[in-house]
Amino acid sequence: MNRYLGVIGLVIWAVTGAHGNCPLSPDIDGTSPNPDDPISVMLDRAESYVRDGRYDSAFCVARRMKAMERPEDNQIADIHNLFILGIIKAAQFQSDSARILLEKGLDLVKTIEPDSSLQLLTIKGRLLFRLGYMHMIHSASYELVQDYVIQSLKIGEKIKDNRHVFACYRILAFNQRLAGNTKEALEYAHEALLLTSGVSVDTSQLISVINEIGNNYGILKMEDSMRYFQEKALKMAQEIKDSNAINYIVHDIGHYFLMEGQYDAALNYLLEAHQISKKRGHSREEAVSSSNLGHCYLGLENLPMSIFYFTYALDVAAKNNLRSEELNALEGLAEAFWRSGQTRKAYIYLRKHNILSDSLFNSEKSKLLDEIQVQYKTEKKQRENDILKYDIAMKELSLRHAKRTRNFIIWIFGTVVLFIGLMTVVLLIRNKEKVRANRLLAQQNEEIISQRDRLSHLLEALRNNEAALLESNATKDKFFSIIAHDLKNPVAAMAGLTDFMSAHFSGMSESDRMAFFSRINASAASLSRLVENLLQWSRTQNNKVTIHPEDLSVRDLVDSVTGTLSAMADRKQIRIVTVPPGALMVRSDRDMAEFILRNLVSNAIKFSHPGGQVWISAYSRDTMVIIGVRDEGMGITEEQRSVLFKTDNPFRQRGTGNEEGTGLGLAISKEFVERNGGEIWAEKANGKGSGFFFSLPVANKV
Repeated sequence: MNRYLGVIGLVIWAVTGAHGNCPLSPDIDGTSPNPDDPISVMLDRAESYVRDGRYDSAFCVARRMKAMERPEDNQIADIHNLFILGIIKAAQFQSDSARILLEKGLDLVKTIEPDSSLQLLTIKGRLLFRLGYMHMIHSASYELVQDYVIQSLKIGEKIKDNRHVFACYRILAFNQRLAGNTKEALEYAHEALLLTSGVSVDTSQLISVINEIGNNYGILKMEDSMRYFQEKALKMAQEIKDSNAINYIVHDIGHYFLMEGQYDAALNYLLEAHQISKKRGHSREEAVSSSNLGHCYLGLENLPMSIFYFTYALDVAAKNNLRSEELNALEGLAEAFWRSGQTRKAYIYLRKHNILSDSLFNSEKSKLLDEIQVQYKTEKKQRENDILKYDIAMKELSLRHAKRTRNFIIWIFGTVVLFIGLMTVVLLIRNKEKVRANRLLAQQNEEIISQRDRLSHLLEALRNNEAALLESNATKDKFFSIIAHDLKNPVAAMAGLTDFMSAHFSGMSESDRMAFFSRINASAASLSRLVENLLQWSRTQNNKVTIHPEDLSVRDLVDSVTGTLSAMADRKQIRIVTVPPGALMVRSDRDMAEFILRNLVSNAIKFSHPGGQVWISAYSRDTMVIIGVRDEGMGITEEQRSVLFKTDNPFRQRGTGNEEGTGLGLAISKEFVERNGGEIWAEKANGKGSGFFFSLPVANKV
């Protein structure tokens, strides 16, 4: 314990001496801690004060906590004080002092490790978490960060503190991204996000998780997903007016565009982040944003502005002892001066960069050797103490054994009887406790397995939804390229024809004019059909199509469609033959049913030779009505049949009269049939025209 007296004395002086007369904050004085875990509540309050820069209030919390401790818990009180002083030093950018204080607190925990009380586990988890966070920010020791935070995570799970588990997942996500493990970072971030459904977490921390998911999608080149999550995080930060969150989200978006070489897009975001950093007075953020602006202007070939911001970053970093940012600024200045032709200045800054880099390396190496030496001495002293404790214990055991033997000889008969009875009772009690403990352990294991399976299913569902979204976006991109191509042809044809007629109208004969008007009409009709199909398809994709099923007469349905398409059939001298459907009734949305049949009949007319016939038939099978459309036209191949109803690679073929088509109508027909509980298919190719069939449910019988 002697090795802790110095630092503990410093803490006690800071808490009870320097701030001994500080008034308690109204928030603390007027708040009743949670009776189940008041210490945890007080630690939360202290951390909140430190984040707000209210260090005096944090000291007051430490003083209040010490007053709450029992006399026998002085060691735990010292640990709490070390923790609070450590996070204050960290907030003041005194990372070495903060790390020493937190490690002292963790060492004190280990001296009373057998005590696995909730209070001790809580402070141990917080110490491990803070040490991991500091190593991530100040030393980039990602493996060490992973070790600290995983230990802290296990403690959070053990004491069922889901808010702490959420915080651990959040830091693990940051750490894995910084270490270059993007997929692992994304998994940790999603785990944290899943926890928020059942845990009340700080909105600022939730914003950071959502932004972190966006950062990882950006690294994976999934820009749409990245923008979705980061814009959501930015909107939440603006709603609660969290300047810190707004700053790092804007900076992350700008940094992404900077890394992608999109300097114009990056510039506005980085300038906004720089202004926010200056207002907040956060030196590290100010140095980082200035360096990024320097790199951005370097990419834009604006060398004077690049040199200005790199110099600004160097001044801030040097004043605040931010060595990593200072290295970055020196390297940027060397490159900027080199590009501007000022080779002497470029050499000077490059030499300063190398000298500082070597100095930092030697400092880290020396620090590592000192830590190894201190650890060796500590372990050696611990081993000596263990040997001494063992010798003392053996002597005490020998004395107790001799005394017990003497008493046994004097009271041999009574002791034997008493011993047997006592052992019987002890064994019965232990057996009963063991059974109860095993039962409780089995129940807890079942709960853990159930929770793990539930989280696994949720994560798997999230991954499947993400994969389906990516596949759907790819399909739509391909589909829109097809639609753009098909829209271009009739529009271009109409534009060309109207331009020609506008220039030569007065010199054209009446027959030529009629021919041109006929061609313009055909292009307009093709464009109208395409736009109608595109509108129907977009409504189905956005789930804006509302189904209104009703009982429909198949005969009325056929008569309505044939009446609509009679003019189209007459132009090609096509005869539409309907097989009397009798009194068949179907249950379907009227507009959808007419669209499906109209699309199949118009396709049959389009692919039929002039003078041919198209047959429409209907019959019932079990609980469905089958409606078929046949023609004597061009027919389809097996390869064409396999892509008839797809949107990403639709069946496209000109009709016998050179009519254009996109195949979109068949895809929409398939969507409409399935929404009404039916199926659609084409007959196998036989070289003698084609046949299409679809089924709809039989109407409800009264």
